[in-house]
Amino acid sequence: MPSSPSSIFRLELQATGENDTTWGTKTNTNLQLIEQGAAQWTNVNITGSGDYTLTATDYTTDESRSFSLNLTGLLTGNRTVIAPAVGKPYIVVNNTTGAFTVSIKPVGGASVTIPQGGALLVAVNTSAAVAAVNRVGLGLGTASLINVGTSVTEIPDVSIADARYIRVNATVSAALNLAGTVNVTGALNPSGGVSATGQINSVPVTATFSTSTSLNFSLGNNFIVSVSSAGTFTQPSNLKAGQSGFIWIYMTTAAAIAYTSGVWAFSNRTVPINSTSVGSVNVLAYAVRANASTVDATLLTNVG
Repeated sequence: MPSSPSSIFRLELQATGENDTTWGTKTNTNLQLIEQGAAQWTNVNITGSGDYTLTATDYTTDESRSFSLNLTGLLTGNRTVIAPAVGKPYIVVNNTTGAFTVSIKPVGGASVTIPQGGALLVAVNTSAAVAAVNRVGLGLGTASLINVGTSVTEIPDVSIADARYIRVNATVSAALNLAGTVNVTGALNPSGGVSATGQINSVPVTATFSTSTSLNFSLGNNFIVSVSSAGTFTQPSNLKAGQSGFIWIYMTTAAAIAYTSGVWAFSNRTVPINSTSVGSVNVLAYAVRANASTVDATLLTNVG
């Protein structure tokens, strides 16, 4: 009875009493082929398009016996790699070029796609190829690369204790319950009500006073201004309708303060006079009108 191939690795199964003088050589070959099936990395150039059938040769090295298949070459169309219809696992790496797909399947069976630049652990059986783990995105699709850093396009490098940030332009459609300190840098625009059982504060922004001072309202709601010479509060920049807050005016010298008419609006249409006493504090409470150009204000003078 002559030798016959095994069903999966196509090893030479020798008949009793056969190959009297070559039995050892053939056995060594079989052991080497088993190694290939368990651990061999084989480069397979699949340049072109359409079907590519892996070589499958009895008793000798071939492509389909290898455990790992590194697919290379320039694709000119979608490519399907066809393996023997036997139960066998493969690690399939898609290192091809060209904007086309690569898939693998058994003869006459269903295929699975290997993403370009990715690697799949594939189980092939008599009727289909089934993907187990995808190196690209863990099977969740193509993963993007993003750096850790401090810019808006990077992931902030923070500890678990500091993980209290919401990304820029985040949208929350349900109730948002936050325990602990929440630091918001930039605009917070809730479409529903906001309630809090703890403290809410807006840290004052220090601003420089000059002969013509335009506060930048995008920096905050509350401001601290030290006056060392006479000057005028002109129209603030980046006004938002409904924005309100306080401006603490510290007098470091006896100087007159004016307000641009038509921008700052006071009770009875009368501009109040700030205390000019050195060391005194004037407090300006304000709210921006719906037209986002007029600032209604009330001045408390010499409060400290």
